Amino acid sequence: MPMLNTRPASLLALLALLALLALAAAATGCSGGGAARQQRDAAQQALATRAGGLQIATPGAAAASTAAAAPAGGGGGAATTIAVTITEWSVTPASARTKAGRVEFAAKNGGAIPHELVVLRTDTAHDKLEQRAGSVDESKARLVGRIALFGGGEEKKLTVDLPAGKYTLLCNVVGHYQLGMHVAFTAD
Repeated sequence: MPMLNTRPASLLALLALLALLALAAAATGCSGGGAARQQRDAAQQALATRAGGLQIATPGAAAASTAAAAPAGGGGGAATTIAVTITEWSVTPASARTKAGRVEFAAKNGGAIPHELVVLRTDTAHDKLEQRAGSVDESKARLVGRIALFGGGEEKKLTVDLPAGKYTLLCNVVGHYQLGMHVAFTAD
């Protein structure tokens, strides 16, 4: 009997897939009753619980994601907004540099298929990140935040605190990194 892979990144990917399936069922007409809504909410709650404090935005949970990313102690002013356009096969921020502090990524999926936006803190070059099973091994860098899968034409926001350092913005859907969906990003 095959063993389940219980590494945190694998569990997170599995939970993301379950959340996506629940949302897809709701979007295809199964949302008429409360059962589909309860499944979706349970999947989103499971994602939030298993993420261990990571900021993960899922459809219907963008406000919670932004609130969770606010600095402790109510600190420091408005976020700097960076528009990010995601298409097949690129991740393009309006600026590749920002000042350190609170940053809001306003992502638009201008493509035709679902993508995600992952923010990793790493000194490794954006095109040299270690991969495993067709996607970037997020355990080899510090995951700062993520906007989970969102469809073509959709817009999502993610607010995070970025200390000065080097980051990579990427889509970590299997195969998308290899197709060029990554870019370097710096906070000064």
